[in-house]
Amino acid sequence: MSAPSRIRRILVRFVVVCVSLLVSLVLVEMVLRVTFPRYQYAAESALDFDSLLIWSRKPDTAVDRQHPDNGTTYQVHYNNLALRQGRDISEEELQKNRLVSIFGDSFTENVRMKGQYVFSEVLDFLENRSGEQLGSGTTVLNYGVDGYGTDQCYLRYSSLQKAANPDYVFYVFCKNDVRNIYENGLLRADETGLQIDDKGEPRTFKRKRPGWFKRFLSELYLTYFLRESMASIAGEGADEGADEPEEPPPQMTRRDRAKDRKARVHDARADEIQRNIVAGDFDAIQEFLDVFLAILEVWRDEVEERGGKFCIVLLPTRSEAVDGFLKERGYEVLNLEAELREMVPGFQWRDIQFKNDLHWNERGNMLAAVAIHNYLRRAAGKPELGMVEAAQALAPYYGALGLGFDGAPVPEPADESLRDAIRARYLELDSK
Repeated sequence: MSAPSRIRRILVRFVVVCVSLLVSLVLVEMVLRVTFPRYQYAAESALDFDSLLIWSRKPDTAVDRQHPDNGTTYQVHYNNLALRQGRDISEEELQKNRLVSIFGDSFTENVRMKGQYVFSEVLDFLENRSGEQLGSGTTVLNYGVDGYGTDQCYLRYSSLQKAANPDYVFYVFCKNDVRNIYENGLLRADETGLQIDDKGEPRTFKRKRPGWFKRFLSELYLTYFLRESMASIAGEGADEGADEPEEPPPQMTRRDRAKDRKARVHDARADEIQRNIVAGDFDAIQEFLDVFLAILEVWRDEVEERGGKFCIVLLPTRSEAVDGFLKERGYEVLNLEAELREMVPGFQWRDIQFKNDLHWNERGNMLAAVAIHNYLRRAAGKPELGMVEAAQALAPYYGALGLGFDGAPVPEPADESLRDAIRARYLELDSK
């Protein structure tokens, strides 16, 4: 056989092998998209690269999601301001209404349920239900983004336009937020507080845009399947407790919990930071707490300089140590664990947790909305709502939107004008 013939044969075999591999990868990707819908959160996220925030949501977008427990598909909408809301927000509304802005991570954004169940929407209804026109007095804005740490939450707040100056800022603290500061490296502190640039602003260490190949890999389900498999092999038997709320859903095995981790790679130091937060061993992570506290100090000062009030919300999961730590340093804290134990006799975290996910469910979001609403009522000198009163107040909201709990929908309100107003406000983007 001549040399040219051998070369052609080798090239043909090489092409056949490459095509076979490509077809196999496409088939594997198709199978994973059907059998592993949970990778959708990472692979199909409506995210933009942001040099300041690392990632941010895209305005005027919608993505399909599957409920972690019942598997139903629904759309997650992001409005004109890239917020997880059921409607667009006009500049006129931002200027006219009292603004309650909520910052946080996945426990704030809540992509694992229909948007109308999210506590920010429920709170918006509670704050507006007694007005002459629904939505004429208060606007609740949900700035939550999956995976955000304290640094990203603050930087997003600081980038708000003057028209969006909030009257209240609620920062929903999650135990992985200090770990995220270490992982992100966006802000740094010295003995005087946050490092400041020449303009007198907090100095930020921006990220470079990832290359096209890395962005392509980030959109493949296969990428997350391989990362999960390697993490499961490397970490099987390791302590996963630091990444969980008070206790895992009883239906989830240890391997399931490992699979439920975010796509973010954790090193040993990152996981150690989170364990220290849970245990209240703050001395061991002082260098990261210095950054955390410096961010909170600057954030609170900026809110108050703009005429607003700053409050840290603690999730109802083993929050006693963090509660005391923050209150000792003069921060306003709303401890949802303490609030819900007063509201619901025998309250336990597992009662408001998804069966197949580590986040809080629809009922948990409802209780959180009532707790924050009561905080605002106390600030205004009004009596709090008990659970019976809260259920009565929320019945028109859930009924008008066709929502319910445990498979039992709430009856529609008899007042047709109220029903139509609720649907117009909270289903605007669903109807487009």
